[in-house]
Amino acid sequence: MPREIVTLECTEARKEGKSPSRYTTTRNKKLQTEKIQLKKYNPALRRHTVHREIKYAPMPRKTNTEKKDRNGRGRSPMEKRTPRPKPKIDFTVDALDFKNTTLLRQFVTDQGRILPRKYTGLPAHYQRALNRAIKRARQMLLMR
Repeated sequence: MPREIVTLECTEARKEGKSPSRYTTTRNKKLQTEKIQLKKYNPALRRHTVHREIKYAPMPRKTNTEKKDRNGRGRSPMEKRTPRPKPKIDFTVDALDFKNTTLLRQFVTDQGRILPRKYTGLPAHYQRALNRAIKRARQMLLMR
């Protein structure tokens, strides 16, 4: 059964100069061909009033293709992403030790926060070892 979404609007509020209340509901297109008329509560009038179906077209929804184009961020299918540049790492994973505080301080802000991988540019396994080493150094009171 095809159902359509309809909007019901208060008939008495406009006559009294107050804002009409609106309700949305569904109806069966095939069985109910005439407009719906129901008694609903209007909070502006503080009573139940007759609400009739109105022609009310809400804003059309954006499709997936329209969403991609906002702010020019969408890419065409032929356009490829430029790869992120590989970081130049001049130390090994073994150098990421909790005793090597001079190296560890390069990856910590002035407030003592560990820099995320996005800023350090380290591979994932290096970043995990770095986090572990910094936290151990903090436990040993070698770092803040």
